[in-house]
Order: sequence, then C-alpha cells, then structure tokens
Amino acid sequence: MTLVGGTGSLSAAGRAAWDAGAASISPKTYTGKAMALVIAMDTMAWYYDYKYAKFDAGHPKKNIADLFALVRVDGVMMWVGGVLTEVLLASLFASVAIALGSSAATIGVIAVGTVIIIVGINYALTATSNAVDANNKVAKLIRSTGKILEQDIPRDYGDAYSQSTWPMLAIGATP
Repeated sequence: MTLVGGTGSLSAAGRAAWDAGAASISPKTYTGKAMALVIAMDTMAWYYDYKYAKFDAGHPKKNIADLFALVRVDGVMMWVGGVLTEVLLASLFASVAIALGSSAATIGVIAVGTVIIIVGINYALTATSNAVDANNKVAKLIRSTGKILEQDIPRDYGDAYSQSTWPMLAIGATP
C-alpha cells in the first residue's frame, strides 16, 4: 500500500486502489501472507465444527462447502478492505494537501491515521458480513451449485457416473 494513496491524479488513485486490493490477497505481500494465516485459522475453526458439531440426520452439520464459503468471504473482505482503505487514504491525503499544503502531517501522524483507517474499515466489513450472514449464504450457494451439477452429470454421462460408488462432490451429495 502506498503512503499517499496515489493522490497525484484520479487515475493514479484508482490504480493504487486496484493494486492495493490485488496486493491484499497476493502471497508475495505481507497482507497476502496474512491471508494464508486467515485461511489456516478458518480451516482449523471449520475442522473443529466439522468434527465436534452435532450431526443432522447422520451427516455433519458442517462440510466442505462451509470451508469454501469461509475462505471466499474472507478473501473478498480482504480485497474490498484494501481497495476501500486506499480510496479513503487517497481522498483524505488529497483533501489535506489541498486545504493545508503538502507538509501538513508528519510521518507518525500519517502512519497512525492509516492504521486507524485500516482497522475501522475492516471492522465495518466484518460487522456487515456478520449482519448479513454472508458465510451461510455463500455456503448455500455452493451447495445449490453442487446439487445442480449432481442432477446434470447423470444426463451428460448417462450411467457412467450415476452407477459409480464414489462421490464426485463431497458436499453432502452422493450418487
């Protein structure tokens, strides 16, 4: 993330915002490495729920669709957080530079302000995700996609799949 957020021009700010979003999920950056840690924590939490949650009609309440949903929602939130942070920083720096001049803030003030903005935006994103129950909605979407595929595969391949004994999609679907 650049310190001044591409405040030189609108196209520079837009490019900086896009690059911040891409960097937030790239394994080459520190935020991308943090994403790997988030995926590991999601996997551990999912595994605990999968292993110890009560069963529903003989099947675990959590399955691989829930893990995919957790990782997808967290990845999108990190990308959106990077973009929003960069846009807000670019707007803020441009406004301060226009109003007070380019030397209005010290590096310490900029750094502390940036951290506060990052925490605030990510807190708001997480609260919004929890309020709309994004993980469960994405998991339902993944499950419904799996069911559609399960219904279409026998038509596409005749008895080749429908007579097999191995599940193609381990999302609670069985042949």
